Amino acid sequence: MKRLHSFKVGNFKCTLFKDFLYRYRITDYFQNVSTEVAVQALEKFSVIEGMIPSPYVALLVETDDKKILVDTGVGKRSQILEFKGHQFRFEGQLIPDLIANSLLDKIDKVILTHLHPDHAGGLFSEDKKCLFSNSEIIIHQAEWDYWCRDYRMGSSPLFDYTIQEQVNPLKDQYLTLIDKPELEIIPGINLIHIPGHTPGQLAVHLNSNGENLLYISDAWLHPLHIEHLDWRNVVDLDHELANKSKLRLLNMAYDNSMLLQTFHFDFPGLGRIDKLNNNWSWVIEE
Repeated sequence: MKRLHSFKVGNFKCTLFKDFLYRYRITDYFQNVSTEVAVQALEKFSVIEGMIPSPYVALLVETDDKKILVDTGVGKRSQILEFKGHQFRFEGQLIPDLIANSLLDKIDKVILTHLHPDHAGGLFSEDKKCLFSNSEIIIHQAEWDYWCRDYRMGSSPLFDYTIQEQVNPLKDQYLTLIDKPELEIIPGINLIHIPGHTPGQLAVHLNSNGENLLYISDAWLHPLHIEHLDWRNVVDLDHELANKSKLRLLNMAYDNSMLLQTFHFDFPGLGRIDKLNNNWSWVIEE
């Protein structure tokens, strides 16, 4: 199965890497609607034995002189970790694919949209070496404060492992914490603070030669969350704040006819937002 997808956004060369595929329970994605309602709505989507397939991805953006990686996948390790009550070995393919393409040591900046394991799990190897020791690593200040100060260990073995082994060691790396609502890190690449899913989640907006891409991270986990803004998932920390961020992104994408990359939608997760009679919908980019 294809793991890499390349395309252009103006002068930016973009490559999406499919790091891993996990399958979530319907109740993980749709918390406040009945299973019967969710199952009926899911009939037009891919569902396997009551589980929703969900890719984990990363985006590489190449300019004339910079290589910028957005998110680092779940990591590749032999250790078995508990996640949602199951013992699991996460064997993400991003790092092997970066190595195979002679890219790992050429990354100038790493943007971590937030610090969940599927986005920040590929920072350090099993022998505790930073895989991006030559890179500037960019995180929102609110995200860093939450996971390194406010998060209570013991709630999830996988999350505990990620914070202890992948996030805390970043203190000794080239770490940049941003605290602005929006920040252009290089010409044409803008970071947008979209709190709610986590306190410091970031979206990434690429703009080059009149073309746009909006990488929305985990603002929505499924196309049904676009159609039904009141349908909640189990992982948004602040549902009301998350909805405000979602509406902001929807209007931004629709008003400017932006191409979107949606992390957990079917790979490569590219599409656009449509609106009819105040009803939002997701249109896959063929």
